[in-house]
Amino acid sequence: LRKTMYGADRLTQPLLRKKGGVYAKDGDFTPVTWDEAFDVMAAKAKEVLKAKGPEAVGMFGSGQWTIWEGYAATKLMRAGFRSNNLDPNARHCMASAAYAFMRTFGMDEPMGCYDDIEATDAFVLWGSNMAEMHPILWTRIADRRLGHPHVKVAVLSTFTNRSADLADIPIVFKPGTDLAILNYIANHIITTGRVNEDFVGKHTTFVKAATDIGYGLRDDDPREVEARKAKDVTAMEPTDFETFKRFVADYTLEKVSELSGVEPGFLRELAELYADPARKVVSLWTMGFNQ
Repeated sequence: LRKTMYGADRLTQPLLRKKGGVYAKDGDFTPVTWDEAFDVMAAKAKEVLKAKGPEAVGMFGSGQWTIWEGYAATKLMRAGFRSNNLDPNARHCMASAAYAFMRTFGMDEPMGCYDDIEATDAFVLWGSNMAEMHPILWTRIADRRLGHPHVKVAVLSTFTNRSADLADIPIVFKPGTDLAILNYIANHIITTGRVNEDFVGKHTTFVKAATDIGYGLRDDDPREVEARKAKDVTAMEPTDFETFKRFVADYTLEKVSELSGVEPGFLRELAELYADPARKVVSLWTMGFNQ
């Protein structure tokens, strides 16, 4: 928090791209007054609106807007500019998570509650640097870990951060390999005979979804072109547990260690946290994991 409030690189005034003292799209960011910033924004919005109409005007806002700020932005765009092109960064974060929750749990939120923090035996942080980004909750996790010797903390990230200071299992993995780690965990639970077959049979269904739904890249990017070949990226094909077993069987400890760059011992310890049916585990993550 102190870095956010008092960091030397914190923005304290508007920056406008300028060249030769005037606004230029290819210019360098230059500190300006709020009056100048608003004047340029208003002039450009009017210019585009007059030349191309409402569909050419848009606003990209914040999921951290207050209710009043969101209302004002909506009124400006829809009532003022007559444009529906208004979107917040939620499109890139919780929207993806909510859809996944619906597909996985049948409701748009994860299972569990904050009271679980004081009842769990292990915390697993997937790409979450809670020590710096969620310090209030982190104090509760630290209190649980330090006050109860049997409690374990695993921290998975693409870089070493402060949360790892408390970790019993510190894991730094290569970007993009967290899914391989998850598949290894599933394979470990299966091969060590810890699957609750009765629960799986009564309360789960297995489906196969598209493995490539696009990247949000430019239309002519080869990966985006290839992804468009899928007929329906939301379609799900029914399958079964035996097929899932065969799928994750390829994700062995040795293979995933090589893929992720994580020591086999740490991967095995992580998998054991989830595999032990007597251990209560709380998993925590943030936006990168959702994407």
